Amino acid sequence: MTSTIISVGSNIEPQKNCDAAESILQTETDFKASSSYIITKPWGYTDQADFLNGAFWLETQSDFDTFNMYLKSVEKRLDRIKHGNKAGPRTIDLDIVIWDNAIIVADFYDKDFVRVPVTELIETHHLNIRGYSG
Repeated sequence: MTSTIISVGSNIEPQKNCDAAESILQTETDFKASSSYIITKPWGYTDQADFLNGAFWLETQSDFDTFNMYLKSVEKRLDRIKHGNKAGPRTIDLDIVIWDNAIIVADFYDKDFVRVPVTELIETHHLNIRGYSG
C-alpha cells in the first residue's frame, strides 16, 4: 500500500462538493483521515469566489499515474469542467501532494491552501514525510 495525501478545494458550492469528494473517496479507497477545512483567497486568478480547502490522507494499491487518473475521474463525476483558465473557478480540485511518504509538490511551502491542511494531517497523525520540516 502507498500512503498519499491529496489536497481538495472548491469555490463552486464548496462545502457540498468537498463533502461529496470525501464521501466518494471514503467509499472507494482506503480512506484514513481528513483535515479541517480552511477558507482561502483565490491564487493566480483573483476575480472569483474564495475557496474551501482541505486535505485527505488515504492509502492505495494503485501506481501514481493510475491513482491520479482515478482522482481526475472523481473530479469529472463532480462536474469539474476544465477550461482555459487553470486557476479559475471549479466544483472540485483533487491533487496529490504527498506520495509514498514524500512531498511531491515543489511549491508546497509557498501555498497556504495546500500546506496548512496537509500539515494538520502530518502532525495530527505523526506521519513521517520525507522533505517535511514542520
